[in-house]
Parts: sequence; structure tokens; C-alpha cells
Amino acid sequence: MIHNSTEKYLSERTIIVIPARSGSKRLPHKNTLLIKGKPLFYYAIEVAKESLITPHIYVLSDDEAILTQAEGYGAIPFKLPLELAGDTTEVVKPSLYALKVLKETQNLDFADLICLQPTSPLRSTEDVVKSYLLFKEKEANSLISTSIVDPHFFHWAIEEKEGQGKFYFGSKFMKSRTELPAIYYPNGAIKIAKVPILQKQESFFGDAFELYQMPAERSLSIGERFEFELCKYIMEKKKA
Repeated sequence: MIHNSTEKYLSERTIIVIPARSGSKRLPHKNTLLIKGKPLFYYAIEVAKESLITPHIYVLSDDEAILTQAEGYGAIPFKLPLELAGDTTEVVKPSLYALKVLKETQNLDFADLICLQPTSPLRSTEDVVKSYLLFKEKEANSLISTSIVDPHFFHWAIEEKEGQGKFYFGSKFMKSRTELPAIYYPNGAIKIAKVPILQKQESFFGDAFELYQMPAERSLSIGERFEFELCKYIMEKKKA
């Protein structure tokens, strides 16, 4: 059963972080690109608020303009140092930094952390709630949202060696589609972890983690211009 607006927050000891740095090499200023008049990070804030999981919703950014906008949308602004807002910085690092600072300055001690990246605007409130409930039900150390990969991507995977093509996996996946196992990839939409585990392993990907499966139509992650345009088209075509 999905959490609804008549219920209280699911957990006061859970924090939701939305990393929204200002820069990006592949797609400049991608977190502030507009869809339906709103920046990408707005849609992460909205599903976080609608989920009613926690009141602790933080936007992490090095950009004052983003932080000001985020506060206007109902999130709590958190300023990141420039060294944690680089193009190659993994999202776990600003997440851990925020946990450390909030503990030291406000004595806020969280049990679980949910990371919602702005670059997955097709992710739904239902995805966020269901993944969190699965995480709690399974008593998982961490959970990652995933989407299924067409097994023939592995069947036909080719690498180039000395100017010639060679099947990367050899004959391992040379079977009919029905005989191949289901294989998933992390789609970047939702990451959840117990805070002590996250602090210890410094990664959402531990030795074992729970999977929350999302359909392809909500799994698109924006990294390039064409992905942004596709998301924009899909969202603008949706009925209000």
C-alpha cells in the first residue's frame, strides 16, 4: 500500500539528499535545465515531498542560486565546497559530507539516507515510496533502483582488438533470449543505505544490496542533450 497524504511521515530519522552541483562537462548546467518551466532538481524535490517519507529533504549544491531556488520549492539548502562538486565526484561523497556536518553542527543523527539525483526526472513518487518500503522490509544495508538489460546486449557485445572485432564474452551468452538470465543495471534514480553502513563502506554498492526494479519508461537518466530532450518531450506530453 502506498503511503498517502493523510498519514504522518514514515521516518523522522531518514534523510533525503538531492545532489545538484552547478557544473557538468557533457551537458553544461544540466541540473538547472528547464522542463515545463522548472529546473530538473525541482522534480526530485517534488517526489521527495510527496513521498512523505521524511521532512528532512536537503538539496546539496555549490551554487547559491540553486540553493535559493531549492528553498523556495520546500527543500533545505546545504552548501557544498567546490571540491565536492566536481564532474567526477561520486554522489556518495557529498552525501557523507552532509551527514558529517549536520551531525556536528545540528546534532542530527540519521539512520537511513536516500539519494535522489535530479537527472532522473521520470522517477515517480510511487517508485520512491515502494523502494523505501522494500528497503525497510528486507532490512537491507542498501538498495539500488535498477532496470533490466536486454540480454542480447551481452550476446552481441564486441570489442576491438588489433583493428578487428571479437566477441567480448565469447560464447557465454550465445544462447536464445529465453535461456539467458535476467540482468539489470543501476539506473541512478534511487539509492538508499543505512547510514552506518554507508559511512563504513563509502559506497551504496556493498557486497550485497537489494534491487528495486523500475520500468524503462521511468528509468531514463540524463547525461547527454538527446536524453534531456527525450525526457522533456515525454514530460511535456503527459496530461497535467
